[in-house]
Amino acid sequence: MSLHNLQPGIFRGTRIVTYPEADAAGYVRLTALLNLLQVQAGDHTQNLGFNYREHRESGVFWVLSRLEVRIDSWPEWPCELTVDTWVRGTKALFCFRDFRFGYDDGSWCGRASSAWVLLKDRKPQRPDPWVKIYEKVQPEEPVAAIPAGLPPFVSNNGAEAKAEPLWRHSRPVQANWEDLDMNGHVNNVNAVGWCLAQHEFAFLTRWRPAVVEVNFLAEMFCDQKFQVLLEERAAPEGERCFDYQVVRETDQTPTLRMRVSYR
Repeated sequence: MSLHNLQPGIFRGTRIVTYPEADAAGYVRLTALLNLLQVQAGDHTQNLGFNYREHRESGVFWVLSRLEVRIDSWPEWPCELTVDTWVRGTKALFCFRDFRFGYDDGSWCGRASSAWVLLKDRKPQRPDPWVKIYEKVQPEEPVAAIPAGLPPFVSNNGAEAKAEPLWRHSRPVQANWEDLDMNGHVNNVNAVGWCLAQHEFAFLTRWRPAVVEVNFLAEMFCDQKFQVLLEERAAPEGERCFDYQVVRETDQTPTLRMRVSYR
């Protein structure tokens, strides 16, 4: 990846999208796109002097809590993608980071807003002492001032019956070695992939994500078993909307919540 500073506070990276990062329809995979955004955030932070390995040894690292992505046009393979990122500010335990992604000629394919939490010994910390390395900027309106916290799935009982989904599906999955990152827990992009795998091939080749909202709620570890829940919701004509939830089987704790609008 070629990296350079665009202007104070904004960090740009341009990367060739590789063949494995394309899906069966010839577009950049959603999981590859989400991974690219997070890699760019990490490179920005590393470039400003936050040494990942040194901080990890002392129990300090950033985790992605919430993410909202809006895609106007899907990049097709082969291509080079340019990602700009910047830190917008903080509120309570959240540090807000925005993105735009597209091509070197300035034609942007989409934008994203995210909320990050800094952990020390796995406990959330106030982010302000840690964000002094960034020059906080807001070059454009964010996709979301605060990415939404998605509600848990409703039950089928009583007054909530009116929220009955159009379609519901569930399947088990077990985390394995290939799902893990360097922190020893399931990489969040892999968990998003579990959700997408609920759909049939024909659906994913025809419909493209336009709005993706994800809440990463709890750590997931190797050999743990989960239920991946999928519900379809009513949507405007020409769109389809699905809610997803990953639940740890042992204690029924939701570990991921996602909503995707497809066009």
